[in-house]
Amino acid sequence: MGDSISNSHITRMDNKIFRTTLVQVALTTVKYNQYLRNFYLKLKNKKENGKAIIAVARKMLEIITRH
Repeated sequence: MGDSISNSHITRMDNKIFRTTLVQVALTTVKYNQYLRNFYLKLKNKKENGKAIIAVARKMLEIITRH
């Protein structure tokens, strides 16, 4: 009850500064976090680089909001 996680996308309607910051953090995170680096590299082979880093940013948001 009340513990649902939103599965929404990161869109252009979201706060631009927040999105930019989140992507910058994701770029740094893939250098130092093995789990997210593997996730990024797996997606990078399937998608273009920009979409893969957005997916990492979204995955980070899921991790943050779950705890």
